[in-house]
Amino acid sequence: MKLVSLFGSDETLINVPTIIGSSATLLGLIGILLFVFGIRNGQSRRYVWFCLPFLSGMFGAAALIDPAALPGKWGLWLGGWFILLAYGLGWQATRALYNRPFLPQYAILVPTLWILLSVGIFHPLHLMGLSAVTRAVLPALFTALAAFEFWRSKNENLPARAALFWIFAVYAAIGTLRIPLAPFLPMPLGATKTETWAVVAYNLGTATLALLASAFIIALLFERVSAKNYQLAISDSLTGAYNRRGYEEQMAAFGEEDETQSPFALLLFDIDHFKSINDRFGHELGDEVIILAARAAEKALRKGDQVFRIGGDEFACLLPHTGVHQALDAGERLRTTFATLAKQVGGISVNATISVGVAATESPEQTPEQIFEWADKALYEAKRSGRNQVIAAARQAAQKE
Repeated sequence: MKLVSLFGSDETLINVPTIIGSSATLLGLIGILLFVFGIRNGQSRRYVWFCLPFLSGMFGAAALIDPAALPGKWGLWLGGWFILLAYGLGWQATRALYNRPFLPQYAILVPTLWILLSVGIFHPLHLMGLSAVTRAVLPALFTALAAFEFWRSKNENLPARAALFWIFAVYAAIGTLRIPLAPFLPMPLGATKTETWAVVAYNLGTATLALLASAFIIALLFERVSAKNYQLAISDSLTGAYNRRGYEEQMAAFGEEDETQSPFALLLFDIDHFKSINDRFGHELGDEVIILAARAAEKALRKGDQVFRIGGDEFACLLPHTGVHQALDAGERLRTTFATLAKQVGGISVNATISVGVAATESPEQTPEQIFEWADKALYEAKRSGRNQVIAAARQAAQKE
């Protein structure tokens, strides 16, 4: 078998079938490892979608090692079909990452349309340039669609997701730049006579994409597990609100901000006569009342506000970008919302109420600990003054007028 140099001379430096065979082996190994990884994690069905693009690419590369093994151009066409299918299945794998509906018909139909055009039009009419443009357009399209799947999931604030978006976006951009050049580039990049450097560049690009995509997909899955575990660690199992650890971490983050930090307000509230509710109706109904307190806070407050269960029946609500006037209004909405929800619980007349203490930052120098202390004193005053009311910290109460 003839060996050629990187620049196409007859020096025995590079064996093209070996390059293609190495790519096929790499793609096959990645596909198998992903499938085994999925079985070990009990998610073999999802991981099938992750491994299929690599296995399809492996079959495509294998067909191109010796295309003359099949009659006519069928070795090249079959190899091209599997490679285009790999890009389409790669797009489907990104959809699988976000549990979106699978669209395998498009991944199969598009490469099939290309091979039909190649057999019926491109080859008989010697439209090699148009065939090369088509081979450039389809991978660019599929990688752009994969990038779009990650872009539309930007609310998933994980480093691996952002990395995967940029990987596919860059490859889509490079593929797009290749489209107008395809009629003039050597195969497999374009339509002219095969050059070894083009084979090396194509296989190097494919291998790099495969390695980066597989590595960051696995990283994304691990990041999701870590994020889920962290979320469980800072969440209250009864109400689903953040727990005291979550509150302390959030307050620590506020404390680390510089003097330009935005103002915030804090609502502290607990359920009036909660011990009596437990004694009269039982702990199961008492738990339902606690859950209603969290639901009332979620319903009465804004989307960006945070609710924390910091004790048995005690809650804290963090309201960013909020002054004392707005916080008092929010506390009143919370009080009335809870009174409505807790009037009857499980068909039993409970008429539970809450008392709310309010405090807000007045200057950047004030610490979260100070704001908590003021809100706690205001809560104590609300309970001492008869309960079922909203009271601001003493130093801020005058601002209520």
